[in-house]
Amino acid sequence: MIAETREKRKGVLFEILESCLQIDELAVEIYQRFATDSPAGDLRRFWEELAVEEKDHVGLWEKMLKLAELHILPQVFDQPFIIRDKLAGILARSRERFGEYCRKPESHQAFLVATELEFQMLHEAFLTLIHFYNQLTDSEIAPLDYRRHITMFIEGTRAFNPESPDLQLLMQSIESMFNNVQALVEYGRTDSLTGLVNRRGFLATLSTHAYLAQRNSYAMAVLLIDVDELKRINEERGFAVGDRLLQVIAEKLSEDVRHSDLLGRYEGDCFAMALSRVTAKSVPKVVETIRRRVELETAALGAPATVSVGAVYGKFRRTVDTNLPRLIESAEQNLRKAKSDGTNRIVVTGIPAGR
Repeated sequence: MIAETREKRKGVLFEILESCLQIDELAVEIYQRFATDSPAGDLRRFWEELAVEEKDHVGLWEKMLKLAELHILPQVFDQPFIIRDKLAGILARSRERFGEYCRKPESHQAFLVATELEFQMLHEAFLTLIHFYNQLTDSEIAPLDYRRHITMFIEGTRAFNPESPDLQLLMQSIESMFNNVQALVEYGRTDSLTGLVNRRGFLATLSTHAYLAQRNSYAMAVLLIDVDELKRINEERGFAVGDRLLQVIAEKLSEDVRHSDLLGRYEGDCFAMALSRVTAKSVPKVVETIRRRVELETAALGAPATVSVGAVYGKFRRTVDTNLPRLIESAEQNLRKAKSDGTNRIVVTGIPAGR
């Protein structure tokens, strides 16, 4: 009964991650078998390299499962139960196809099995979770370049099967499918104007940053950076100028973002930033540097603009789920105060007591 209750608490996201893990574990087994069945040389090395790649993917799912067990990961899917069932079908189908190969092992059949497997792993669940994983910029998380894996598979399959028009055509399909799904995943969590993560993506990733900060007992900061008088700029100089100004500011902010930080477009004229491993002394300096840099560099470009910044920093001492919204609310209050004090100002405070 206790084990059953624990399983229920893990939730459907945990089941999705387990399916991703099992599919990639199967991929390791499949590619290792293909390597064993191949003669020594380039073909065997190709399958061995793919097996190593899949082991890296297994490591990714293991890390994410640990975060899920700690209830650190948010639900990133709108229809998780449908995705869970789809992944279960992919796992069953992949096992079936591998069994067919084992009964009649042939090189061409190996490539067909591998192609179907790689095609199935382009399901949006895989790319959505990898995209989310790569935004977890805590120092203990290393980004995964899935495009490199797909490129390796496509180029290798083409090179070893130059006389197979069906495989050549399938490689075109996989390449197109990857680009389309990747674009769809990024579109759902990326601001089209600035290329930054959008509000939805920022808040989802921010919650995981907060859990990691609490678990590792380090301080983090949340900054809201609002472009002053953007409405007036749009009215006087046109929306094209206003849009370009937002793009320039996004570029300048991106240059200051460390690997361990998070930057997004929070809403129309407001950017959001999460800084990890900060101190009471470092946050005001960083915030003032941001304010000053935007002022100087936009002026140098002939489109002078200023920003007001509201920031909150500190350690989470209570439940992140209930206190993260209050932290964001405190940052918003500080931003409103900065704006009411005359714009082009900063207001920085620590996390309110008890949070």
